[in-house]
Amino acid sequence: MTPLIWTIFAVLAGLVAGRLHFRALRAGTDALIRDGSPMRALGLGALRFGVTIGLFVLAALMGVGPLAGAALGFALGRIWELRRGRAI
Repeated sequence: MTPLIWTIFAVLAGLVAGRLHFRALRAGTDALIRDGSPMRALGLGALRFGVTIGLFVLAALMGVGPLAGAALGFALGRIWELRRGRAI
């Protein structure tokens, strides 16, 4: 596949990973504050970091274009989740 297709795929993967990352951050915070469940919060934190690190390592192995695309998608996913959180 061409580098452009990999970059587009990385943007989409970054968007999904960014949304999952910040949604899990909200869920972990809620679990810690409301439910008093530190183990659930730690598990969600570990999942968050694992998915994020995995995405960026794979993107870096594919080159600079996919890495930049993943970072862009991750930032867009963050914006999306922040706006979703304000609406709730």
